[in-house]
Amino acid sequence: MFKRSLEFYRSIRAKDTRAMYYVLVFSSDFLIGLVATVYSLYLLHHGLDLFQVNLVNTVFMLSSVIFEIPTGAYADYAGRKKAVLLSFMCLPIGFGIYFFSSNIGWFMFAELWTAFSMACLSGALDAWMVDKLHHQGYGNKTDLVFSHGGMASGLALLLGGFIGAQLANIQLGLPFGIGALLALLTFALARWGMIEAKIQVQHSQFHLVNGIKRMRSVLQQSIKYGIKHPVVIWLLLATVIANLAFQPLNMYWAPRIAQLTNQQVWLLGYVWAGVSISLMLGAYLAKRFTKLTISYRWLFVIATLLSAIPIITIASTSVVSTLVTGFLIYEIGRGLMAPLQKSYLNQYIPSSERATLLSFDSLMSKLGAGIGLLVFGWIAKQYSISLTWLIAGMVLLLLIPLYSYAVSKAQKFY
Repeated sequence: MFKRSLEFYRSIRAKDTRAMYYVLVFSSDFLIGLVATVYSLYLLHHGLDLFQVNLVNTVFMLSSVIFEIPTGAYADYAGRKKAVLLSFMCLPIGFGIYFFSSNIGWFMFAELWTAFSMACLSGALDAWMVDKLHHQGYGNKTDLVFSHGGMASGLALLLGGFIGAQLANIQLGLPFGIGALLALLTFALARWGMIEAKIQVQHSQFHLVNGIKRMRSVLQQSIKYGIKHPVVIWLLLATVIANLAFQPLNMYWAPRIAQLTNQQVWLLGYVWAGVSISLMLGAYLAKRFTKLTISYRWLFVIATLLSAIPIITIASTSVVSTLVTGFLIYEIGRGLMAPLQKSYLNQYIPSSERATLLSFDSLMSKLGAGIGLLVFGWIAKQYSISLTWLIAGMVLLLLIPLYSYAVSKAQKFY
């Protein structure tokens, strides 16, 4: 009887943790979707060219590289909740600067604030959920939680992007202004709803000097672990390659479709809705596939082919329906790939350094994205957007040997 009561109590607490995680994932990605639909168009509207648009976003990526590890170490030292709250305190500043600005210098400054905000959130939120569930005795649920989180993310991006496109029809900068207000509301939700696991706050009473030493120690140990681990290092390399290749798709889908539809901005909301549904479908497939006996090696191959082949196929098309169809299939592959890699990576990192290593993974994604933005931005300006898409699809195919090698090393090591 006592055992059943304990299991019921653990189930309720675990549901509370998962619910809060889904709410915060939804809120953060809704804010991203709100501005992502019109991000490139907003910068082009203020006189920037294709390379300058990418250059602005490069500031975000490179700033993230600088901020990721310190903010992850801060989360491991001071607590995941504090890092999440700091994120939603800083995000309104970045959005606000965008709303009131009209030149490249201020846009870069806004990217700096936004990068710090996202860095605070990137490893901390996932680590909070994983360790909280482990602390409650439900650590074996993380595969499903990451999959459901991916679906919540897709729904948030769908609604955010659709609403953002409609707001942009009124005024192109309006999504940034509304986003700043909603970020403050999300801060209140996190402040009220997040509860730390005891393991996460064990260093909170340390003196500041000791705290800094602890953060540095965690940072050094985590990076050393990630670089030397026979599985993690190859997953990190795959993160770099994937995010490098994603950039011309992320940055140029809206300008390309807007050009082919005579600048019908409101249509982008419907395309973005399709993108979000595709991401959710990919996350759902991850949930279904991980229940089958398919090995991770073949799951990664499927996700890679779904991402790469459609982009190579539609790179040069000028038919809107063909372009949109291929682009949505690509997004299904991307939606499948993300939860698979998150789940597989979390199997090989220790709890005490989880936030830092997840931030390290996010750092590598930003590093790859920064390189991709500069390289593909130059190619787009000198040649065409179509060429950047073709090259991106070919680069994505390199993920197949990388993922396969990571899985083979896992099998040999364990």
